[in-house]
Amino acid sequence: MIALMDEATARGADLIVYPELPLARFFPRWDMENQADVDTWFEREMPNMMARPLFERATGSQ
Repeated sequence: MIALMDEATARGADLIVYPELPLARFFPRWDMENQADVDTWFEREMPNMMARPLFERATGSQ
């Protein structure tokens, strides 16, 4: 993802939208009454450690 971001930036892109964006399912598809179960679908920290390098490159805070 970072290599793709670097390539897009080098080509003059101002906005990058990855193809995975419309495919991600962030919410369960059924009713869940237990809040603890619902909470498992959400990040506890954003960006998390896996996504942090991507966010840092995107914001130039690297």
